[in-house]
Amino acid sequence: MKRKGAICFLFSLLIIFLIATISHGQDCKQGYPNVPKKDGTFDDRKNDLWELAQDWVYFRNKILQCNAKGDQKCVEKARKDFNQTNKWLNEYSNKHVSEALSLAEECVLKR
Repeated sequence: MKRKGAICFLFSLLIIFLIATISHGQDCKQGYPNVPKKDGTFDDRKNDLWELAQDWVYFRNKILQCNAKGDQKCVEKARKDFNQTNKWLNEYSNKHVSEALSLAEECVLKR
């Protein structure tokens, strides 16, 4: 039952981000601009939030792919990485995270 809940949650997130996808004046090569974290500091890497957003989309999709294959070990590994990415994303404002995730999702759809 937990798996169904997790899958429903992931699909819900996908739908939300697809609906919320907007043009940010950015392209996939430029990524998302360097923005401060919630504590006002900037990460040493100028593209930290952009890389985290791309990782979030990757690991979310990996969970779905592994689950479709029935590979529970793969699902657990991807979920662990997904959860860690969420922890790092939590260092940024919800607005910037939402925008970066939308752009990352948009870039995946363009491929």
